[in-house]
Amino acid sequence: GWQTLVSGKPGYFQLAPLAEHIGYYRQQEQRHVRRYRLNSQEQTQALIRDHIWELQQTRLDYLFHRHNCATVIADILRLSQPGLETSFWTSPQDVVQAVHRHGMVRESALYPAIDLPAPSPTPDPLQRHHDSQLTLGLEHTSDNTLTLQWLPADHSLQDLRPGTPRETELKLATATIAHTPATGKTELQQLELYAVTALSPARNELSGRLQLGYRPFYNPRLETEKNGYLEAGIGKSYRPVSPLTLYALLNVGYRPMHQADDLYLRPQAGGYLYSSDRMKTGLTLSALRLEQSLWQRQLELSHTIDFRTQALILDYRQTRLNNQQQEIMGLRWRFYF
Repeated sequence: GWQTLVSGKPGYFQLAPLAEHIGYYRQQEQRHVRRYRLNSQEQTQALIRDHIWELQQTRLDYLFHRHNCATVIADILRLSQPGLETSFWTSPQDVVQAVHRHGMVRESALYPAIDLPAPSPTPDPLQRHHDSQLTLGLEHTSDNTLTLQWLPADHSLQDLRPGTPRETELKLATATIAHTPATGKTELQQLELYAVTALSPARNELSGRLQLGYRPFYNPRLETEKNGYLEAGIGKSYRPVSPLTLYALLNVGYRPMHQADDLYLRPQAGGYLYSSDRMKTGLTLSALRLEQSLWQRQLELSHTIDFRTQALILDYRQTRLNNQQQEIMGLRWRFYF
């Protein structure tokens, strides 16, 4: 993690048949692959080829957020199109959208994952959201709270990604600031340094998640205490029909709380349903082990209405512990850019 985000990892170019790479992602990774053939003159193609050949002698430090595989590809393509513009945090989707804006694409082809049927409609990166987002929210509790969330990259499980082979989440350095007008208090509500989830319905593939960050936890009196945490889970997912994904995960975590065990179990089950290509509903049931015989139960419900460059998200969270109960209703407006 330190090398990937701070010091840099050694990067290399590898010469191998394209078919091997496409086969690896379609079979081992169970991903759909889209291939783009670009408009370029033979002279430009020769220049790009020779440039890549020269780069194999160069030290290339890989940094996930500012010098990754997409950054290198965009830099190389600027030999053909010097004005190619991508975002600060360049992703493969940014590169695809940029070459289309400059009319560089001649044709494209989709190669579906081996064990998953080709999606209908096929996922088009041009129709996906930009992978940075800003979310304004209102949380209704005993004291109403205003929230501001900044996600530099990439997307959450609430975001719509129809036609993809699995439900996924990837969040990097996501910060949420909360302000309570009644008390005038402004604070860091949550920080997700790294969060990744993959709910794959493929028969031979497990589902899983990993989270590292800082957020509120409920103690046995159902009061919130903020703590750093690390949580990982593994399980299975199932897609009975194409718009619906069901899943079950067993999560194990660690957080240095004073009034509960540092290590905890959190079994989790739920599902995501696309009622249309612009609406998605999510339901999650979980139980967090606070002490030997004390379990905190939680219900989470969300509904997203997508407007392409923006989205409206309605969510509800209920937390129960013995005879106590806490409820939070949220209204959020998300901007993609």
